Amino acid sequence: MKRIIFTLLLIFSFINTFSQINEPVVIGGQQKGDPNATLEILSKNGTKGFMPPRLSQVQINALQTSLTADNNGLTVYNTDEKCLQSWKGDTWTECNPVLIAKFTFDCANAKAVGNYYKDTPVTNDEYLELPVIATKAGSYTFVAETQNGVRFFLSSIISTASPTTQIIKIPAFGTPTSTGNFNYNLLDQSGSAVCTFPITVTENNAEFNINCSESEVIGDFNEGKQVTIKDQIILKINVTKAGNYTFKTALKNGISFSATGFFTYPGEQIVTLRPSGIPTWNAPDGIISFDILDKDGISYGCTINVPVTSASAAFDIVNCTNDVTVEGDYSVGKQTTSLNYIELKLNVTKPGPYAIETEDKNGLSFRVSGTFEKAGLQTIQIPASGTPDIVGTIVFNQFKELVSGTILCPTVSVVIQDVIGCFAVVSSPTGNQIGTWTANVPLTGAQYSVTLTAISIGSYTLQATGSGITLSASGTIPAPGTQDITITFNATGIPETSGTVPLVIKGSCGDVTTINLTIGVGPVIRLILVKAVKIFYWRPQIQQRTENIG
Repeated sequence: MKRIIFTLLLIFSFINTFSQINEPVVIGGQQKGDPNATLEILSKNGTKGFMPPRLSQVQINALQTSLTADNNGLTVYNTDEKCLQSWKGDTWTECNPVLIAKFTFDCANAKAVGNYYKDTPVTNDEYLELPVIATKAGSYTFVAETQNGVRFFLSSIISTASPTTQIIKIPAFGTPTSTGNFNYNLLDQSGSAVCTFPITVTENNAEFNINCSESEVIGDFNEGKQVTIKDQIILKINVTKAGNYTFKTALKNGISFSATGFFTYPGEQIVTLRPSGIPTWNAPDGIISFDILDKDGISYGCTINVPVTSASAAFDIVNCTNDVTVEGDYSVGKQTTSLNYIELKLNVTKPGPYAIETEDKNGLSFRVSGTFEKAGLQTIQIPASGTPDIVGTIVFNQFKELVSGTILCPTVSVVIQDVIGCFAVVSSPTGNQIGTWTANVPLTGAQYSVTLTAISIGSYTLQATGSGITLSASGTIPAPGTQDITITFNATGIPETSGTVPLVIKGSCGDVTTINLTIGVGPVIRLILVKAVKIFYWRPQIQQRTENIG
């Protein structure tokens, strides 16, 4: 130790001596020193350097207590800041031209603040809260690099060092891309680790109640047809907390519904669930019941019934013997009416539209279309159309349901009669009796003529019978349309009574009218009276001469 002190004293003695002669002192070489320097230290062979006093920040702070303006220029190496510092008379020079703040960190109480939701941008409410003690004023930068779509960054200045704990808030930027737990490592401007902040990202699920009874289904859902944007389930929602929502249904009978979004505010709101797929029929009535589910498939306790319109009706096999009846009279050349139809009994197993028809045959056909609104036993009428052009039996081989293509019966037969002339019903027409009409006298050459109203073309047969009399007439109504025709009846038989005799004229189409005939008193009645008188006259003789009568 004594040798070191002696050597130093010797060096400074040389320096003092050379300074007095105004020559620089050179250490480490023989050359002449820089004329502007008092002392010049050379590195032999460029392999060594100058080693000033090395002090920690604590030591520098302790040294500062004894320094005054007289100590200007005192130089030390700050081992904490890793730089040379010189005393300026009242403070040390800075290690950096830019003032960099210095902190001690309280990581135990550091925390992430705010709510971090998947797919929801962070706001001013999301940040890192960092407790620090500023040991040195200056600028600072803190950064946590992007992870899961979010980063933290702050660059600022702290103007005053203080032993009091301060809170630095480092804001978040970005949008979380997935849920889960994430650790953010906070670094300072030098890249040194500061603290680690765990952050949990969750779904930002809204809170609400579904007003299920007020929800509705709109649009047309048709069996076998692709749904469109017009087909919807409309949910009435009472939102109590803003956030994300997901509504969906299971896939049933070919279709499903879904809706996702974000409720930005609480209160009454409407959500539209859009469908996808092609509906199929759901027996027995086409109603498909959908439970409204959350994103995890858990039911909200709300069921919506979606009606699907059937593409075609379905029914059991027809009993062609008992369930098919041809109604009405069919005449050749006569246009069918509403009284002509096929009555069909069906057990409908699926409601929906139907179209039933026969082929066109000999001017006649049967067709009907409609919709069965419900399943079960039903009876329908299939109207006839056309005018038959033959007399005989028309056999239809294509009695089928068109929508499904089902053949209902292999054959349906319709009997076509010859055309029948018909007369309108008239009341109390005035007729004309020709010939002798006497009671108990056979009618010979007697006739009765009367004017009747014909209503259809064709052959006719008219007849009236009663009180021993038969009137008959036949012929043909030659032209269509309503017309008055005088009909002459031939009268046969033996009138049984005299006076006014009413008779009803009947035709092929029913009763036509009632006529009144006048029958005169005949000779048979007079003969009976004469004989009676004779018997009365001879009664006393019978009593006297019995043998003559016997």
